[in-house]
Formats: sequence, structure tokens, C-alpha cells
Amino acid sequence: MKKASLLLVLITLVGLIISYFIILHPFSKSPPKEQEATVQLKWLDTINHQPLYHLVLGDSLAKGYGSKQGGYAGIASQQLQAKTNKEVYIDNTAVSGLTTEGLLYMLQSEEMQNKIEKADIITISIGGNNLLRLNKSMGILEALNAVNDEKKKYQENMEEILAIIRSHNDHAIIVLSELYNPLQLEGSVASYASLFIDRWNKLVYTLAEEHEHAIVLPIRDLLKDDTQDLLYDKVHPNDKGYTRIADAFVKMLLAYKA
Repeated sequence: MKKASLLLVLITLVGLIISYFIILHPFSKSPPKEQEATVQLKWLDTINHQPLYHLVLGDSLAKGYGSKQGGYAGIASQQLQAKTNKEVYIDNTAVSGLTTEGLLYMLQSEEMQNKIEKADIITISIGGNNLLRLNKSMGILEALNAVNDEKKKYQENMEEILAIIRSHNDHAIIVLSELYNPLQLEGSVASYASLFIDRWNKLVYTLAEEHEHAIVLPIRDLLKDDTQDLLYDKVHPNDKGYTRIADAFVKMLLAYKA
């Protein structure tokens, strides 16, 4: 009898121990750890006001020379308005023949700084005229040294231009344009055009990486040397060429994450 009672006590004790461990350490898989939300809003979804203010800065490419539709910036603004149902106001202040020095001078004015403050999108196409002013009669070494000097000036001017923009506006998306061939370069400079344009464009991408909310429009890939049907003259696109650039412009803006 005592043995039976002792056995019953032992069985009960074992049962209690098993129950204890089941309660504290269940055999079911532990629930997955909560993960922080990583959903990133698209930039355009963060803009709640209308109209979107699109400020265009730069040279004849930014101006849309050869276009009847306001160049790629004008066409892109129309496309953006149609795709987002957001009204887009475009303010094109570009000037044909403008260099980085000229743009830097323009940005010193209070009027331009007020425009920058209001902007949601700032498009900049500049630098081609820095190259076009090179002396075409120079020898190869002289030409390469001159190109490097122009590249250095371009970098210094662009860093100052972007600093001015960001000092007046820290939220606008900045769209920088690549340099591209065709350029009206002749003689020794022309033979090295692809090489120094590659180096120049690497600098453009570096500038974009160093500044928040800045992207690069790959114009050089969009207007290749063999696409003469996209050109109005030897340098500027026609409306077909500008539309190709605008398509890429809008695609990049719609995909850009805040």
C-alpha cells in the first residue's frame, strides 16, 4: 500500500514537473521577431501641395533649343502632370551659351534665390559650353591639359552652385544632366572627346552622390552618336530626341524614393 502511494506521489510529481516546463517552454515555434517597417515612400507621394514648381537652370539644352514643346524639361513636366494628376508649373530660366561661371553668377541674385526656395524639382544642364570654348587649334597635349583645367573649374563651380541651391532649399530633387557627344569639337580635341566626356560624366555622378536628393539624367546613352534622326542640328536634339530624354526623366522621378 505504501509502495502504491509512493508511486502515485512520484507520478504526480513528474506530471507537475512536465506541466511546468510545458507552460514555461512550449514546444511550439517561438513567434517571429517583429521587424521594423522599412517601406519607403516615393518622393512624389511626399509632395502634398500643388502646383509642383519645376525650376530649370542651365544652357541651351536646358532651354530646349530646337524644340517646339519646351525641350525635355517642358515635355517631362507635361508628362508628369498627366501621370500624377498634379499640376506642374515650369519656370525655365536657362540661357543659350551659358557656362558654369555664368550660372554661378545668376544664382547670386535675390530673384533666383527666391525661385530656388520655391522649387520642388530643379533641373540643371550645364558644362557643354565650357568645353566648346576650348581652342580647337591646340595640340594634343595642350588640348588635354586645357580639358583638365576646364574640368577642375567645372567641379569647383558646380560644388558652389549646389551649395547655394541647398542653402536655400534642402528638399527639392535636383536632376543633373550628363554631357554627351555629339559636340561641335574639331581637331585634336575631337579625337579625345569620348575619353574626356567619360571622365567629365563620372564627376557629374560623383556630385550627385555627394548631395542628397540628386540624380543624373543619362543623356549620353539616350543620344548616341548614331542617332542623327534625334538631332535638330549637330548639337541639340529635336522634339523626338527631347521626348526620349523626357521619358527617362519622368521614369526616374516616378521611381525615386524619398
